[in-house]
Amino acid sequence: MGATFDDDVTMSTSVFAGERGRVGTLMVKSGLEPVNTRLRHQIASTVIVLLVSSVAAVVLMARLQRQLTEPLQHLADTAQAVSRGRDYSRRVVKEAHDEVGAVSDAFNDMLQQIQTRDEELQNALRLKDEFLATVSHELRTPLNAMLGWAHVLRSPQLTPEMTSQAIDAIDRNARWQARLIEDILDVSRIITGKLRLEPQATDLVAIVRSAVDVVHPSAAAKKIDVQVALPPTAPFMGDPDRLRQVVWNLLSNAVKFTPQEGTVRVRLEPEGAEYRLEVADSGRGITPDFLPYIFQPFRQADGSPRRSRGGLGLGLAIARHLTELSGGSIQAESRGTDEGATFIVRLPRPTRAARQPLARSGRL
Repeated sequence: MGATFDDDVTMSTSVFAGERGRVGTLMVKSGLEPVNTRLRHQIASTVIVLLVSSVAAVVLMARLQRQLTEPLQHLADTAQAVSRGRDYSRRVVKEAHDEVGAVSDAFNDMLQQIQTRDEELQNALRLKDEFLATVSHELRTPLNAMLGWAHVLRSPQLTPEMTSQAIDAIDRNARWQARLIEDILDVSRIITGKLRLEPQATDLVAIVRSAVDVVHPSAAAKKIDVQVALPPTAPFMGDPDRLRQVVWNLLSNAVKFTPQEGTVRVRLEPEGAEYRLEVADSGRGITPDFLPYIFQPFRQADGSPRRSRGGLGLGLAIARHLTELSGGSIQAESRGTDEGATFIVRLPRPTRAARQPLARSGRL
């Protein structure tokens, strides 16, 4: 019924034998040394396990820091460097094919897209500056000519011949300046989506002939042979003024870039379900590196204000847009410098139902 805890453990309990009642006391005595030994062993084992676990935890944390924390820190450092220096050419080094590696790939792809957009923006800004310089130069040239001839008209020694020459020069330069301003307005309408066509029954042959008549004086001044091959008629449903603008832009470009005594060929012919209009010249040609950009606005092979040939570089861009609005397509071909250039316009031929309004209009 009691126990003492000294060096030994003694336990006692009363023993009963049925009706006889209590017959004696059972006592058990044992030493604590086996228990103390087992306890010491268990404590030692626990300490060893804790030490091994601590070392394993330190090694695991170091490995996790190397695989996770360091790449993330490198990612953060790269992001800060890009943000401070605006250097979008920097990249994160991918160290593993895990989630962090996927984040690094996504971050590098984002930097690549930003770098591409930044280069496009810088190029657009450069083209804008070149275009503004070109516009200033091109608008100032006819204005200076008009001012000069207006000063001549005030001269007291003015003769009838000088008067006629001055009026012709002022009229020519005023028309040229109006054409430049109209091209700028057309590009503005194209960018804002406000350019509209007024389609009606017309004849492509008459349109081509009128455009050839307009550029004929410029071609004759340079002794350029303009060869024209047209069918008897080419009925079409479109905006005649805008179609004439397309043909005039192609012809004026051909005459401008063709040297003295060169050749410009104009051919219009039906080709399956389309009309094929070809304007070819024997001029300076188009370099292969510039050919993909020939129809882009504000792009010129020589965009400097001191170039030998004037113009804003908008005519071909306007021609392409007007052709596409008319349901057709336009392409440029050239074998290179001094090999000439060929522009091909394709327009859909009208169906039989679309030709009837043309016949009733009396244009044929």
